[in-house]
Amino acid sequence: MRKLLYLVFTAAIMMTACNNKPKTSTNKTKGLPIDSLVVPYDDEYFSALLPQGWTWATDTCETWQIKHIVDSLRITSGVTEFYPPDNSFKIRLVKGATRWLAPNNPVSDWVSMILMRADADSTCIYISEVRDSLQVDEHEACNVWTAYDLGGDTIIQDQYVVIKDKYDLYYLSGVFDYGDDKSSRLWNKILSTIKLK
Repeated sequence: MRKLLYLVFTAAIMMTACNNKPKTSTNKTKGLPIDSLVVPYDDEYFSALLPQGWTWATDTCETWQIKHIVDSLRITSGVTEFYPPDNSFKIRLVKGATRWLAPNNPVSDWVSMILMRADADSTCIYISEVRDSLQVDEHEACNVWTAYDLGGDTIIQDQYVVIKDKYDLYYLSGVFDYGDDKSSRLWNKILSTIKLK
């Protein structure tokens, strides 16, 4: 009987101890919003702020046919593409080396060349009106919005053409699915942080 009483008493103590765990307080910290621009990117052509987890790839523009002219004018060119973790869209920044052809042409002339290429592309299904008198990083810019049908998917390219100094020509593009307002807003948010070099 004594053993039975001892077992019941021990079981009661253990049950009471398990039910009365000391209360702990945890401080839950929220992660940064997905569109928080917290990662700095900086190269010889551009700088920008990006959300966490983004990756990028860089390349050079093919200028071998005009290399001697480009080198003599000290024009540099490059391509940088940025990708979010889910690869839902991309941002493509290009510093072109072709402005030496017509250094006095206004930015609208360079947009016209984009429009001619888009018009000749059989996958291009829409070309917006050109918005001019814009500025990107305090430099003269124009914007054009084109839509492409790529295998049943409608892809948007929201492109800004920017002139900086005498020979510096930039193409800044956000490429995303039609109707993806979240990516469009994020592209514009990142665009506002871009500094041209």
